[in-house]
Amino acid sequence: MRKHEIDDCVSVINSVIGFLLSSAPSWAAGGDAGAALRHDCGLLKAYAVNQVKDKSFAKSLYSCFEDVRLCGIDLPTMRNVLSKIEALTPVTLPGQLTVQTAAIYALSEISQIIAAMVFTARDTVETVLAQMNDDFDGSEESAADNNDQQVYQALIALHAAVTNHLVRTAQPLPWMVSYFYRKTLPSLTLSQRIYGDGTHADELRAENHVIHPAFMPMRGVALSPQN
Repeated sequence: MRKHEIDDCVSVINSVIGFLLSSAPSWAAGGDAGAALRHDCGLLKAYAVNQVKDKSFAKSLYSCFEDVRLCGIDLPTMRNVLSKIEALTPVTLPGQLTVQTAAIYALSEISQIIAAMVFTARDTVETVLAQMNDDFDGSEESAADNNDQQVYQALIALHAAVTNHLVRTAQPLPWMVSYFYRKTLPSLTLSQRIYGDGTHADELRAENHVIHPAFMPMRGVALSPQN
């Protein structure tokens, strides 16, 4: 590998390290997960040139992605990391392949985050499914354009597995519906009007992020009473 190609790969790696470090939740910084992230990212950054030369950086880079997930990164933040990776514009083929590798690692973490999520309504699952499809499209297209059948097949398999998980998760869940009343109501009264009983008062508060149960918003959301 020529020097300008090595430099291009190292530049990508350093950018990705920056994305990961800045995306870790602040509350995790003082814990073991935060320490592992800083250690692994610092080690990779220090030895990036040598690891690019001997083609061993991929394992180190994946460890950094695993670390940030264990730090508790949420789905929107990891999707933002993926977007930043895909926006990188290396000028050499090795640099472009390094971007592709980092994007695949981000998709792996996105898939694991989704697998651990707890959903309460079908609408939320549908939204995550649509976002996930968009996330995979770029890497699948890139692998197809590069005629990398092994990577393409692996991405298709992972994409299918996450899709199947979300579809199965959504099937027993209720839909979210919108409500509107012309005055502020207590959560207990609202539960009575929507569901015919007061047992859903706490649920309505949680879904609409209400602090005081006496002051529900006039316009909000509720689980469909028909499920």
